[in-house]
Amino acid sequence: MGLLPLLKSTAAESSDGSVRIINVTSTAHGLVGKINYEDLQIENPQSGMLAPEWVRYGQSKLANCLMTLEMARRFGSDGIRSLSVHPGVVKSELIGKGPTEVGGVFNRFVEQSSKLYRLDTDRGALQLLWAATSDPAGLIENNGRYVEPLHKWGTPRPNALDIDEAKKLWTYLE
Repeated sequence: MGLLPLLKSTAAESSDGSVRIINVTSTAHGLVGKINYEDLQIENPQSGMLAPEWVRYGQSKLANCLMTLEMARRFGSDGIRSLSVHPGVVKSELIGKGPTEVGGVFNRFVEQSSKLYRLDTDRGALQLLWAATSDPAGLIENNGRYVEPLHKWGTPRPNALDIDEAKKLWTYLE
């Protein structure tokens, strides 16, 4: 972690909660039960109806939640605050661009069913800006938390709160 020394030194000179690590996540972290360390690229998906692209996406968002937990545990005492932020379902190229077989059916379902509540990219960015610039005092007791749209403290699925899995992922990535 090349930025870690700078983050620590800045946190030592700043008010508590002003130095933050923001990880972008999604409710898609719930698409997978846990990180598949044996098949990180999901070459052999065991996902039923989900296309491998969605399984990979869900696994990456679960990893972001778990890394947030572990960073909060490791660096919270240094004054660094970590958050997992779900910006909302944003109008982007992600939805509707999947494969045309089974995954395409899922993509089309998500695309059609989310039309009523998808955010434009500016609104999606506001969620991240809020996490990066909100009052530092509120971050002290909320270190490692999940932020839902629009600017609410939330609770991710239980698989994203597994401290042992967060430690395992950190060790794997070291």
